[in-house]
Amino acid sequence: MKKTLFFAAALAMGSLGSVTAQTTLSLSTLFASNNAGSLGGMVYYDIKVTNAVRIVAFDVNYSAVVNTAVGINVFTVSGTSVGKETNKSAWKLVGKDNGKAKAAGRGSKTKITLVAPIILTPGSYGIALEAVGSGHAYTNGTATNTSYKDKNIALTLGKASNVPFTANLFSPRVWNGTIFYTLAKGLFAGFDASPTAGSGPLKVQFKDGTFTSSTGGVKTWAWDLDGNGTVDSKLQNPVWTYKSVGKTAQYTVSLTVTDGVNPSSKKTEKNFITVDPQPTVDFTATPVFGNSPLIVKFTDKSVGANKWAWDFNNDGTVDSTRQHPAYPFVRPGSYTVTLSVTGVGGKASVTKKDFITAVGATSNKGSADMLQYQFNEVRGTKVANSSSSTMIPPFGSANTSRWMADAGRSAYKGPEAGAGALGTGGAIATGWKPKVNSSMTIEWWLRNRSATGSSFGYFFGNGTFRCFTGGVAGNTLWFRGTNIGDIKASTSVQGNKGKWMHVALVIDGKGKKALWYVNGKLDSSTPLSAAFSYNGSALTNGLSVGANGSTTGSATGFYDMDDFRMYSGARTAAQVAADMLRENPTTSTFDTGCAGTLGTPLIGANGAPQTGSASFAVTVDKTENGRPGVLVIGGAAKKFANAINLPFSLAGLLSNGAGCNLSVDVALAFGAVGNGGKLTFPVPIPLSISGSHVYMQWIGFGSKGAVSAGLDVNMQK
Repeated sequence: MKKTLFFAAALAMGSLGSVTAQTTLSLSTLFASNNAGSLGGMVYYDIKVTNAVRIVAFDVNYSAVVNTAVGINVFTVSGTSVGKETNKSAWKLVGKDNGKAKAAGRGSKTKITLVAPIILTPGSYGIALEAVGSGHAYTNGTATNTSYKDKNIALTLGKASNVPFTANLFSPRVWNGTIFYTLAKGLFAGFDASPTAGSGPLKVQFKDGTFTSSTGGVKTWAWDLDGNGTVDSKLQNPVWTYKSVGKTAQYTVSLTVTDGVNPSSKKTEKNFITVDPQPTVDFTATPVFGNSPLIVKFTDKSVGANKWAWDFNNDGTVDSTRQHPAYPFVRPGSYTVTLSVTGVGGKASVTKKDFITAVGATSNKGSADMLQYQFNEVRGTKVANSSSSTMIPPFGSANTSRWMADAGRSAYKGPEAGAGALGTGGAIATGWKPKVNSSMTIEWWLRNRSATGSSFGYFFGNGTFRCFTGGVAGNTLWFRGTNIGDIKASTSVQGNKGKWMHVALVIDGKGKKALWYVNGKLDSSTPLSAAFSYNGSALTNGLSVGANGSTTGSATGFYDMDDFRMYSGARTAAQVAADMLRENPTTSTFDTGCAGTLGTPLIGANGAPQTGSASFAVTVDKTENGRPGVLVIGGAAKKFANAINLPFSLAGLLSNGAGCNLSVDVALAFGAVGNGGKLTFPVPIPLSISGSHVYMQWIGFGSKGAVSAGLDVNMQK
């Protein structure tokens, strides 16, 4: 037989007896990185082999800090990597690290030793190296730094991606590393099999992958297929059937080969074949959030299961025994879901905490359903989320009370009705750790404060899920950090000092594309290489608006932002165009109130303040029974020259009212008597005041002074 052309981790420790001592050779690229990829990213390159080699280790330039646990997964494809980078099924995992490496720091060589050497016979291959525990630090490619060779191997570098086997490739990129190898002289037993796990009776096809440097090829094969020490087959590529024994059973497989020239070689794979394996359990669902009643379709992703038990309410009861059930979540709330499965090999279960979110219906359905910051607060660090659901906390926290983009806010006008914008380096911590599936839309207005351009900055982010301009983005916008790779806009957002522009990012899971809109018009469209999903529940910091994480790299040092919105679905072009025309009618609170005997009075509204409505009303709750109070209505809520300095202390006017402040200038007051229930004040809204803001506050003159927070009423058509 001719020697086998085989590329795999073909050598286990037991086969070293056929190898004579050989010199370890090496081929290095460079360690002068000027770029780096994300955690778990991939580098791709091609290798041409002249003489058969055994790769035993790598030096790698990792971006992780010193002493971080790091590793590598090595994949190959025949011929070339070019054009195959996104075809995961074409690649084969052929090597792994031994799990003992610690990062030496960026710019330094981290030695990675493989569990078993990788044999490369003469020919051409594509190689992909997946970073484990870190990202790759690599170098931007030029006309002179992408080729490296010695008399045995030649490298052509390469490309990189932040998510393995996905689109949005960075090219050219030069992998920073060294390949350590010996010449493959001798006999090296090797094999593979398919399948290696399943329910019995399990029919397995074994494939010999032995390499020999002998021109006569391999002479004999002796297979021990069940680990009992006896030879079960002498065929080169046998087929063997493993019976079911009523429980999980694992079998060790050994292959001993001879070639008549070199010492015999043996390879053993412990517990290589698994019959009736312990079930693995997983599931997906769609949708995972929405208005109640929310009907959710669950899809079982378990392997080796024949019975299913679903608990949708986290109460320990079985709600369904179907494999792929649908379930209605009638009441608003977050639901933890557990799936327990049973198979021949045993039982398994998985619990996904707060996996389903059903939200109550709202009268403010025109607002974004996830997040809507209109930035109309007049001061302070609390920023109202006026969205139509409770998916994201109702208030964000600003990093400074001076986050407003403009002084003299009563005279300020943004691109639409409003009283302010986020700027001056401001950032809002939403308190939300993103969890999004399938589709999403993010919109906001931005205004450049620089005539010539701006520096690098993030418009939103949490360390991975982020959008920025500058740096590799140039003068446009990039969204990156998820499984769909980088989504880049085309239109410049820099320059044009003082001019507002509206931008929208639409992730369309159904249409399998991502789109940028600028000023209501399509800017760019990028096909999606995978279904969009993102789960940031394990992050330390939640999503920030105006920065990445908390205050990192704030774009608001150079830009103003207004009317930031997030939707759980893909907005259409017509909807995006409509969104940019105006803010939605909303009511949102600002500042804090002062507690009375029933706590701090609550102020709100019975719906959205739509102009032309005769039914809109302001409501006040937690009013003290039998005590008078007033609803104060004003046209401004700021300090300005011809009115009182706000906030104004009511300590001298209210009994026990120390610390109670009036936050609006008094334009008109309605007397009322509290009754311990909810008071309603109808407020007709004529069309003539569309776009206006009115500020309201409740003052209770009870046994203890009580004041509500301020209420900003933003009136729109």
